[in-house]
Amino acid sequence: MWNGMGAGDVLAHRYRILECIGEGGMGKVYIAEDTKLPGKRWAVKETVSAPYDDETSRKEVEMLLKLDHPQLPRLADYYHFADLGRTYLIMEYVKGRTIAGIVSEHGKIREDEVIRIGLALSDILHYLHSHEPEPIVFRDMKPSNVMIDSRGKVRLIDFGIAKTFVSGVKHTMIGTEGYSAPEQYKGDVTPQSDI
Repeated sequence: MWNGMGAGDVLAHRYRILECIGEGGMGKVYIAEDTKLPGKRWAVKETVSAPYDDETSRKEVEMLLKLDHPQLPRLADYYHFADLGRTYLIMEYVKGRTIAGIVSEHGKIREDEVIRIGLALSDILHYLHSHEPEPIVFRDMKPSNVMIDSRGKVRLIDFGIAKTFVSGVKHTMIGTEGYSAPEQYKGDVTPQSDI
């Protein structure tokens, strides 16, 4: 059984894993240092897929490559090991705290800050939902996928289940129980379900 990478492991002769910073149903996220660019750190997202299932990981990579918004993490590199059923996305490391972490540590967030976060998320979702040639539906809006970075900017992270929107197409229910829109449970995924 594969337990993921550990501190000191090196991916692609370049990215040295420092520590695991997150874990979910689809995989793990690590901080890695770049051995070719001293001092540079990256987020390495490791996802598990069925061996030889290239389609799922390829679609996420293609979608991330199309995105260009200052509040979304940038994709820098990609590795897929079909025989292991592992995909590694090397992405901009966003230093900060998730909304879930902030609330867990400090309790309620001030009203003016909630309004600022809501407006920033509206801007990000407008960008995704207006994306050409097809809108992108995030499908997993929740406090642990929203970060406040070290400069106070709101950032949206984890595009693992995001999809391009095609009108009339039903999707398997995927998302986080308690945060997903009611229509999402029936497979009706639209940009409005993110809102």
